[in-house]
Amino acid sequence: MKTNFIISAGHDIRLLPFSPVCECDTLEIRVQGYNNGEEGEVPVCIKIDDEIIFSESIHVKGSSYGFCRCHVPMQGRCGTHTVSVNGETVSLKVYKEPLAKLDGGFVIIGPPNDRIQVSPFREDLKAFTDANWREYIEKLAEIGCQCIVFHNCQEYLRLYDTEKPNPETIAAHYPSGLHPKSDIRSEDPIGVILETAQNHNMHVFLSVGNCYGHTNFDDDFYEMHALYGKYTSFYGWYLTNEVNMSRTGLEGWEILRHQCEVIREISPVKPILISPFDYPCALVLEYLKTHDVFDIMMPQDCVGSGRFDLKRSADMHKILSEICTSLQKHFWANCEAFNFKEKLLVPRFKDGGMDGESGFVQQIETVRPFVEKIMNFAYTGFFTPPGFFPKLGGEAAVKQYEEYRKYYQKIGERI
Repeated sequence: MKTNFIISAGHDIRLLPFSPVCECDTLEIRVQGYNNGEEGEVPVCIKIDDEIIFSESIHVKGSSYGFCRCHVPMQGRCGTHTVSVNGETVSLKVYKEPLAKLDGGFVIIGPPNDRIQVSPFREDLKAFTDANWREYIEKLAEIGCQCIVFHNCQEYLRLYDTEKPNPETIAAHYPSGLHPKSDIRSEDPIGVILETAQNHNMHVFLSVGNCYGHTNFDDDFYEMHALYGKYTSFYGWYLTNEVNMSRTGLEGWEILRHQCEVIREISPVKPILISPFDYPCALVLEYLKTHDVFDIMMPQDCVGSGRFDLKRSADMHKILSEICTSLQKHFWANCEAFNFKEKLLVPRFKDGGMDGESGFVQQIETVRPFVEKIMNFAYTGFFTPPGFFPKLGGEAAVKQYEEYRKYYQKIGERI
């Protein structure tokens, strides 16, 4: 029996960043294929239109994935193209310049019942039905959302009186055989969101662990991939452990490194996204140069929370952008779409709100020169379409959605 290398365009080819890209980007074309035959050499040919970009034989073990990738500068490639890998094709659009707009953002499913900061929208969010989720994702598509990042797929029902980490205190926002179901109304919001996203050509990052102390259990990766690997919208993984880059301890980074090892075994083509915070210290920068802990670095801009001003945000993004470029990694932004009002998370209202002295638009404009894609934290609770019920986050969230919609329409669509 010879090698039998199987590639499916929707599941085994990833463009990073996802299309559309810009001429200032370097496109990474990632390819995996499963060999259900004997160990051996498999030829892989990657083309953009009729131009051969990569043509090599890769060694693949039997009953295993083979993986390869190449990096292609997009300068001078403005237009519409076809990327082909051994005959399987995906489309690619290249724009001349990027626009200062959101490419996507986080979706929160059901935060802990005693987390005070999210109390303005927690109960309405947990009452979402499958139909609510479907409509909500469709409304996000109308304001240019091309990418959804799940915040926490596994959650603590209560946060402050819970022994952590402990598998018995974790609930899942999906039908899990490892954890009990959480107290949200929707039966499977992750499946609904993936299906809706697939219908709108959106890209979804599934998350493992949560940012409240549950870093992960390895079995979560395998279970979620088995449940949702069929969706072509399942683009990659988000590792929820939010590491503080200003601290010299490396324990959090080592957790990420282990998680990367697990993911590379399950499906090496899916990119790994992280979103650390604070200003990076020298030790962390040196660690990043020599350890595999991400494919996409997406730092929190820390402006909405008040930790950074716009200049500090720009300085941080410049430093990390240079590191990622040197490593042939990818660099995105995570702009905070909230402020704190006393202890509560609410839509942006300080420094001009949506568009002002240091408003949300200015956050986007600040990071735009340094990054490939711009996400936000978060859609749910902070961007609610007019007429949508339940009115998640109240009138302030409706106002923020409408103000951003008008801004998005104003900057226009590119030809």
